[in-house]
Amino acid sequence: VLVHLNIAVAILCIGYGMGIGDASEKHFILSAVLGNAAGTIPLTPSGVGTRDVVMMTLLKATGVTEQASAITLVYTSIVLIVSFAGGIFFVFMKIYPPSSALDFR
Repeated sequence: VLVHLNIAVAILCIGYGMGIGDASEKHFILSAVLGNAAGTIPLTPSGVGTRDVVMMTLLKATGVTEQASAITLVYTSIVLIVSFAGGIFFVFMKIYPPSSALDFR
């Protein structure tokens, strides 16, 4: 529950940063929760595409018409950048394992 609320707050902050002040917070929470639920369906890698379409459709239905695609694009970019950074860390932990004093296993 807290993860979905955290994602909804991130999407809400992206929306407010783009100048959306009239949309309700509950609509952002609903679009974030349902978008992430759709993103867990294994149709595309990391839910890219399915999550975006569901979030865009729900945001457009709530009145956020112009910025709906930009909000989902910015959110997906953030998710992919963070995932890529974690992947790089994972690869380098395999190449350069920690010393015995700092063993993380």
